[in-house]
Amino acid sequence: YYNQLASDGEVAAQLALGSLYLTGSRLVDQDPARAATYFSLAANSDEASAHAQLGFMYSHGVGLPRDIEAALRHLEIAHSHGEGLAAAELGRLYWRGIGVKQNMTEAVELLKRAAYEPHVHSAAHFYLGEIFAGVGFPDMSP
Repeated sequence: YYNQLASDGEVAAQLALGSLYLTGSRLVDQDPARAATYFSLAANSDEASAHAQLGFMYSHGVGLPRDIEAALRHLEIAHSHGEGLAAAELGRLYWRGIGVKQNMTEAVELLKRAAYEPHVHSAAHFYLGEIFAGVGFPDMSP
């Protein structure tokens, strides 16, 4: 059913199948490459969460070859639509200086934004904790 809807261009079905294949379940084996295909279809419809997932996948080389330029493109699109996962991942990239010039102020702003978004994975909180503890940004207090 979802496969047919996704084939017919239903973005919600494309996102659901992308998420399902990204993590795997009792119904399907984990297949990140297949997840990327579904997220790409949804991103073609300018779906922000699909761009965020693709950016994360390119950034970490999950289901796709690691490509920081492609990651940044997708993450910027998603972030411009307010997608929290994109802000968290962009924050990590700015914190570590991966594909961009290291910018701790920008990293903290992005991570703070992501930390207040519902449904954002806890990495934003973890990264902020490390930064504020002085691991990545000495002399910075919240």
